[in-house]
Amino acid sequence: KPSQGQSNKPDSTVSTTVKQIGGATNTPSNPDTPYVQDDAAVLASTQYMFVGRIVKDGVVKPCKVARSGSKMAVFTDFEGKQLGVVVTEDAVLMLSVDEKTYLEFTKEMMKESMSDDELAIFDGNALNNAKVLKETTTEKADGVEYTVRVYTDGQKDYFIGKTIIKTASTDGSVLYYDSVSAVVPSSVFAPPAGYKKTTLDEEGVSEFADIVDVTEAHSHDE
Repeated sequence: KPSQGQSNKPDSTVSTTVKQIGGATNTPSNPDTPYVQDDAAVLASTQYMFVGRIVKDGVVKPCKVARSGSKMAVFTDFEGKQLGVVVTEDAVLMLSVDEKTYLEFTKEMMKESMSDDELAIFDGNALNNAKVLKETTTEKADGVEYTVRVYTDGQKDYFIGKTIIKTASTDGSVLYYDSVSAVVPSSVFAPPAGYKKTTLDEEGVSEFADIVDVTEAHSHDE
């Protein structure tokens, strides 16, 4: 079967910041022709998942982002803590990876303490809305020549062929992609096994918008 995602390790012949290209499987229609996933198309779709690292000022933060329609899941470091945000059609789950706990509250509850702009972040569509392509160009960096997709907000996606390598943001942070997949397991949008449910009152709910904002338009802006 064609691989729906690619796991990419650093290519020592190029740079430790560049993941390995070309490890895909063959297409069933032509076993001699390698299948290469179009990462740009996957990330522009309504269903995808990627795992990577956000690097800024020498600090490296792991991140994982998944989307399936209006549902989404975001896992990253936030102020030194491993946190996750899972958004379903009706509720938002806030997960503490360190404490193995999660909060759950309905979107109806959120409407009472958050603005419309803040509420809009808690929707899978927010991950793609800001990605407006300005131009496609080429750029030499890391010892290779990239195809670069430049967006109207100043962000740049760097590709080798159809494989995305990194996204550079205007705040100086860079997201390095370790894997991109068009397959999203349903378990991503549910509390992990063994996590204990806790409670939260309305006070402070809006602070969680900052956690999700780290991946708005999968731009990793902080």
